[in-house]
Amino acid sequence: MRVLGAAVPVDRGGNFVIRRILPPGTHAVAISVDGRKMDRSVTIEHSEWFATGIVDVTVGRHDSETWKLGRVAGLAQGTLANGTRIMENRSGLIVQADLTRATGRAERQAAIDPSP
Repeated sequence: MRVLGAAVPVDRGGNFVIRRILPPGTHAVAISVDGRKMDRSVTIEHSEWFATGIVDVTVGRHDSETWKLGRVAGLAQGTLANGTRIMENRSGLIVQADLTRATGRAERQAAIDPSP
């Protein structure tokens, strides 16, 4: 088997792996197996991003007092089209949180009528 002009070993199950660094854009990848030639189109995105976040909210009630405490954290990292890598890590405290019953409209109603 040949991929992009290079011989590639194939295991007993017919599987193979090849790693090449290609610039952003669409590329025709030439594959040859036992004399049969194929082209596959591969698109490398101009930018690639990964993001994740977590919210931790604790709500408690003792006697007639209700207390709320929360934290939020997030991470984003990615590569711009020009190859610049960016990583952003943020965290903070939640200063106000509202507990609402899940009705399908609770988020909309809380945004319209926020509690003091």
